[in-house]
Formats: sequence, structure tokens, C-alpha cells
Amino acid sequence: MSIAGWFVRKEVGRGVSSRRTLCALLTFVLAVVGTASAENGHDIEEIIITGAQSEGAAAVGRNALDQHEQARSIQIFDYELIEQLKPGGLEDVIALSANVAFDGSTDGREARFIVRGFGLTPVLRDGFRVTSFGSVSDPEIYNLESIEVLKGPDSILYGESNPGGLINLRTKRPLMEDHTRVVLEAATDSLVSPRIDVNRRFGDVAARLVGVYRYDESFQDFDQANKSVSLLPTMRWDNGNGTILTLLGEMVLEDVYADFGTALGDDGELTAPISQVSNHPQDSLTRDYYSAGFDFEHRIGDGLTAEARVRYIDSEYNYSVLLLPVAYDDASKTYFRVPADQQNRNKEWAGQMNLFGDYSFGGMDDRFTIGIDYRDSDNKGSTLFDPGALFVLDWTNPDYSAAPPARDNLPTFPGFGDEAERVGVFVQNHLQVTDALLFSAGVRHDQVDSKPADGSASGAYDIDNTSVQTGLRYVFSEPFSVYVNYSESFTPNSDRDRDDNILPPETGDGWEVGAKGRIFDGTLSYTAAYFSITKENVPLPDPLDPFASIASGKQRAKGAEMDISGFISERWSLIFSVGFTDTKDETGFKFRGSPELTSSLYTTWEANDRWSVSAGYEYVGERVAIRDANSDGDDSDNIEVDPHVLLNGAIRYKAGRFGASLNVANLTDERYLDAVAYESNARGNFVGAPRRAIVSLSYEFD
Repeated sequence: MSIAGWFVRKEVGRGVSSRRTLCALLTFVLAVVGTASAENGHDIEEIIITGAQSEGAAAVGRNALDQHEQARSIQIFDYELIEQLKPGGLEDVIALSANVAFDGSTDGREARFIVRGFGLTPVLRDGFRVTSFGSVSDPEIYNLESIEVLKGPDSILYGESNPGGLINLRTKRPLMEDHTRVVLEAATDSLVSPRIDVNRRFGDVAARLVGVYRYDESFQDFDQANKSVSLLPTMRWDNGNGTILTLLGEMVLEDVYADFGTALGDDGELTAPISQVSNHPQDSLTRDYYSAGFDFEHRIGDGLTAEARVRYIDSEYNYSVLLLPVAYDDASKTYFRVPADQQNRNKEWAGQMNLFGDYSFGGMDDRFTIGIDYRDSDNKGSTLFDPGALFVLDWTNPDYSAAPPARDNLPTFPGFGDEAERVGVFVQNHLQVTDALLFSAGVRHDQVDSKPADGSASGAYDIDNTSVQTGLRYVFSEPFSVYVNYSESFTPNSDRDRDDNILPPETGDGWEVGAKGRIFDGTLSYTAAYFSITKENVPLPDPLDPFASIASGKQRAKGAEMDISGFISERWSLIFSVGFTDTKDETGFKFRGSPELTSSLYTTWEANDRWSVSAGYEYVGERVAIRDANSDGDDSDNIEVDPHVLLNGAIRYKAGRFGASLNVANLTDERYLDAVAYESNARGNFVGAPRRAIVSLSYEFD
């Protein structure tokens, strides 16, 4: 058994099976490399990777332009900021971007986000999207080098997606220098988390191993704590002549409590202490995620670079038999729960091939990207559920003595899942017409073939879609440029009409106009934007057939936002955002869960080379939790949740190789709802964490 496998079995109670051999083997090799003796090194700074590492490769995602050149709103949160924030989850970082909101955890299976009003925002890892439901879960934040938020419809580079935007997570890669960093974090809610980051160079080869163990007790009254082990082994070969090969593996094993949220009153207020559990305190969920693959990059000649990337992903989740909340009556303060169980496994192959070009003709510079991507996914799940066995809970005086029944006593429901193949081809071109004017245009064609996991013809679909994108950016000076863009997106539909035909895909298109630039000698960047996005072919109930749908739904979001980040002075950094989004569907209703107003601030002052302090806030405006279907578009009849403001602060100390910090989140101990995910008063209403203090100690070695 490998060292990694032994550690996982000891700490989490599950070993590494034979189907994980590739990732476990890579982990073992890099663990040995990381602990072996190496040549004498020297202190280095962490490298913040926000683009590719060689000429010609994509700077942001699969685009041949960097963040500041693109005619769209983009925010990149780098490793240094993530380290300063000490976030409890991805949502704590994403909240720093305007018009972005947390949309819950889908009963603990995965984190979801709303961008510019639209939910189901794709969350990619290194440009790859895992297509199955619940398979990625929350990423281990310490594994990330940066987080990119790309706003607006964007099916050009990545295929199917919702029109609000997407989020791309960049994992840590090997550095061509030696370093080792060990960290210990502890928090007031019994969090204990040792971490290690080891990097070694051997000539043209560098290897890195990032490892995290986390034990975290909930502020809620669950019987167990959250436990997880994460290993991120990577290896990189760079011959110095334009050829780079990177091997990547990732393993995340989690054993957590199953959280279904809390009850929402008819007035939109919380109905019980935030510690109270709506299901059963013993309910739990295990999640395993394995990924292995490679990135190969080769400079063919002057201005031309080819790239090939492959990933294999194997992931699964499995609930214990639990008590699922299905209804809540606010008048009698009564919860109704039923026994249920669910498990799911996803296996997926994904590949990308990109060609990046950079050349000149007729006095104009031209950069282009040609890309092909392929995904083959096999996603299967099963559900056990007994709707006739009601477990009633008095919400004013809960008694949890009635435990869920044995798994063998639950009826089996039909399985779910699909087998799908996705192929996409695109070309995107960026022409520098003059020194000031940049014109961009792109087109993509996608083919999506999907069939149910049981192989039946019912539910299968075959979709072709073509998306376009175009944009202009004019630079008056480094402090000020203007841009405009138009882009499209699509999402396959699985709903059917009364003739059993699959509905056409949901399609989105959006316009964005804005200004961006860099001030204070280029150290402070800003983006101000106005946007208007429309989504069509949204399924609606067929008035003539209760079991069918029609693709006549329409959703529209428009708004404005500003994002600012960088240094005001050598020792003073700032991240500020403010955004407003107005949403309406075809009946005039606001979108569920989308706040009209968001704003955030995070600022750091370095008093000297050793001491620094940070402070900030996060504001999330009023949100619709439950829409009144009988109000004919009158939003005054909806149930809404109140706005909330969270205040955060931190103090840090660094002396040579030693570092220490104290972060306090939710300083005022605000009682609030973090997400309203399901338009239900019984489920998906997730309470925010109370005040939390985190102490972090770190030490760096050569």
C-alpha cells in the first residue's frame, strides 16, 4: 500500500482501491521526491500564475489575450489573496466579484453560484468542466493557484453553459525552484488543518506535492465533524526550448455531515437557532474525487504554439440512509421528513487541443486560437425513497430519537444518469487594427449526444449548436479604454413536448459595454460595465399536457457593475466591487436567489516588512426565496430574505521564514441566510456561519 493510501485509510477510514492506481502511483512518487534530499536552494517568492508559462499560450482560459486586453469583465483572485482571506469555501472568494452570489451546496453535493442573475454557473478546473451532477463538490482551496471569474455568455471557448458567466479554478503547478512550506490552521469551531506544499527541481524536471488534512466540527448540531484528505501531485518537464510536459493528479476524499438547510418562515425569517438540524444529526455524506492527466505544450515556430491536454476523472458521492426534509408548515411549526438514500458515480474522459498563433500582416498584429475539445462521460446514480413513511418533527422542541430505517427497508426508485459524448470546434481571432483598436471575433460549433444510463431511447437527445462572439476595445491611454462585446451561450434541454420530442436547447445572448484601465502607474485596475442578457427556450409547463413542456420561457437580466483591484500605494492594496442586477422572467417575476445589489471590500495595509492588517465587508441585498405562483408577476407577494452585511478582519506577522495570522470572519456575529437554493421553505435554505476566528502558522524551508 502507498504512503498516501495508508494515510487516507488511517485518518478517514477508506483506502485507495485498484481503480485509483494511476493517481495513487503519482502521489507516491511525488511524496518520495518531496521528502528526498536536494541541492542547496535559496528563498523564492510564490509565483502567481494568471496566464500560461510560455509564449503563445492562452493568458486567460483558452484565450490568446490577457485579462486587461479582453473586451469583457474578468476578475482573477490569485494565491496571495486566497492565503490572506483564509476562506471557509469557494464562495468566500467569489463574493469579492460584483453581481456574484452563492446558490447553496445542493444538499452538500457541490457548490453552486449565480452570476449576473443566472444560476447553474459552470465551475471548471483548469479549463475542464465535469459534466455530471454533484461530482466535483467544493474544491480544496489550498490546492488553487488562482480563481478566474469570466462574466457574460461564453460558449465559444467551453461549450454549453448558462449565460451569466463561468468560474475557472487553476490548480497549483510545479515551480522551477526548490521550496517547502508547512502550515497549521486552527479555528474556534474546532477546525484543525495541517498542510504541506513541497516543490523540488531536478534539472529540467520539477515536482510538487500539495497535501491537506481537515477536521472541522460544524456550528450545527450534527453528530460528526467534516473530515477530508486532499493530495495534489504534479510533475513538470521543461526543456527550455518551447516544450513543456506537465503530469497532474488530484485526490480529494471527504466524509461530511449531510446538510439540507433550515426552515424559512412565511415572513422570510429564520424560524429556529442556526444550530438546529432539519433532517437527522447522524445523516452523513461521503465524496471521493480522483483526477489524472497531462498538459503538453510545444512551440512549433515563431508565433505558433500547439497544446494538447487530457484528463480522466472518477468521482462519486454516497449518502447514509437519512431523513430528507420534504415539507414545513410554518403555522404549526412542523417539519415532515421521509427516509431516503442516494448514490452516484461519474467517470469521464476529456481532451482539448489548441493552436495559438501570433503573427503580423499589412502592418497589423493578429492573434488567434483554434481549438477542439472532446468529452465522454458515464454518469450513473440510484435512489432509495419511501414517501409513505413520514417522520414528523416538532420544530419548536425537536426530538431526534426516531432514527432512519435500515437501507434494506426502503423502496428502490428508477436509476438516473446519462452517457454522453460532446465534441466542440472553435476559432477565435484578435486583430490589432491600430495601436489603439482591437477587434475580436469567434465562432464555435458543438455536437452533444446523450442517452439515459439505462440505454433507453426515451430521454436521449442529439443536439447541434453554433455560437458566435465579437468584441471591440479602444485604448485612449493606459488609464482608460472602452469596449463592447456580443456573445452567445447554449444549454441542452432534457424536457420533452407532448409529441415526445426533445425541446431545443436553451440559448442565451448578451451585450456588454464598459470601460477598463490601470491607474496609479498601472498598479490599480478597474472595470466598469453595463450588460443586458436574454435567455430563451426555457421549459414551461404545457397547459394542454401536465406531463409535457413547451420551450416558450424567456428570462432577461440587465445591470451594471464595477470591480477594482490592485495597489493604491506600495503598502496599500484594495479590492472593491459593487453591482446591480435587475431580473425578470416571461411572467414578470424576479429570479429566485439573485440579489439586486451586491458589494464587497477587502483592503490590506502593510505597516512594515513584518506586520500587516486587513479589513473588509460583504453585502448581499434582498433576494426572492419563494415566488407566489398565483400573483401574476406581482413581486410584492413573494417571500424574500433580508439583506445582510458581514464584516471581516485580519492581522498578519512575518519574520524571515515564519508567518502567523489571525483572521476573524463575521465580526459582528450576524445571523443570516447564505443561500436560498430550492424555492422551498423546508429545504435548501442554508444558514451562514457565525463569528469565526482562524489562527494560521506557517514555516518555509529551502
